Amino acid sequence: MKLRNVLFILAAALGMASCGGGSADRSTALQDIKLIPVLKNHYFSYVDLKGGTAFEETFQEADWFSDGLALVKKRGSGKWAFINERGETVIDAAKYDVDGGVSGFWEGIAWAKGRALRAPYVAIDTEGKELFEAPGLPQTFFCNGTAWIQKERYSREYRLVDKTGKVVAEFGTETLPEEGRVKILPVFCDRICVQKGDAWNARYGAVDMAGNLKVGYLYKKELLFDRGGQAVAENEEGKYGVIDRDGNVVVPFEYEKIEKDGDLYKVHAGKEKGWCGRNGKVAVALREGIRSETYFAWNDQACNSGYFIDRKGNQTAVGESVARYPVSPVIGNEVMVVANQLLVDKKGNVLTKGEIYLGGESMYSDQAYAFHTGLPYVKGLQIWSQW
Repeated sequence: MKLRNVLFILAAALGMASCGGGSADRSTALQDIKLIPVLKNHYFSYVDLKGGTAFEETFQEADWFSDGLALVKKRGSGKWAFINERGETVIDAAKYDVDGGVSGFWEGIAWAKGRALRAPYVAIDTEGKELFEAPGLPQTFFCNGTAWIQKERYSREYRLVDKTGKVVAEFGTETLPEEGRVKILPVFCDRICVQKGDAWNARYGAVDMAGNLKVGYLYKKELLFDRGGQAVAENEEGKYGVIDRDGNVVVPFEYEKIEKDGDLYKVHAGKEKGWCGRNGKVAVALREGIRSETYFAWNDQACNSGYFIDRKGNQTAVGESVARYPVSPVIGNEVMVVANQLLVDKKGNVLTKGEIYLGGESMYSDQAYAFHTGLPYVKGLQIWSQW
């Protein structure tokens, strides 16, 4: 998809309430999808999870729905608008610089920039009402009530604002441990990933909302804390484990790789892959033949080459179309995207053909990032470097 939204949305930002304990990390981003944009004969249309046409109108460009709205470019007029799931225009986006600064919606708010060169960003609600002017340059969607704002271009000073525009926390040279820099990553609880050292020798830790170091600079990869306050980490020996918000080890550092996969962790050991729960208990035992594209992503089943795996490790054969090509995670427990060209059901039946873009462009290499972390599918681009 070729939407050139200004914002690179890496993150759903912070929940201000403490996320300790064992709170479940369940996202409905994947299951909430009802309509899918498909490119056919140079134009986009929307299909439902049965492959049927949702409404007749087609578009020059079209994004995924989020919060019940999708950003589209109209045929003929070339005008941009947010439409609802009936294809009706809800917000006329003509006054905004869509090519330079409009995001999708998440938690009821989107960012939009006026057409003037130095126009500020404003937060708009799902009816198009402008709520407040952003105190800087928006970096993320709203999630759990807050969003990241960069104070000014090229600055290393960042703010978290609530849905009224109030600054609720600030992070920069004066509010972080010595030599630490904030890392703009998906932040689902009250821990902020911080980096020490340059890109070649970086080590990562975490601070609380006041900038106090809670997890030392011990790890070689960014710490993405989820809503339950846990993060996958890589230690100095190159082994992966999972820590809690205070740095306590939850899953031992004994794997070659661990990936967050919805409410599970996908673990790697040599040629074998499997899944464990949040407490490290095995859910699906390690085995060979599990593909890198295979994720549960909050669904009941994950699709692998030639078969489905359920959460107990049982296998069910699938159709040839699913067996032969890389696929997306299962969407809404019903369908998946095959090779970005086919929408198929869980038996492998082809529901529709066209070009289907999974969205969620990011600095992370795999397209499945948004799927298994719970971020929305709407696209966004980063137009300036964080550092």
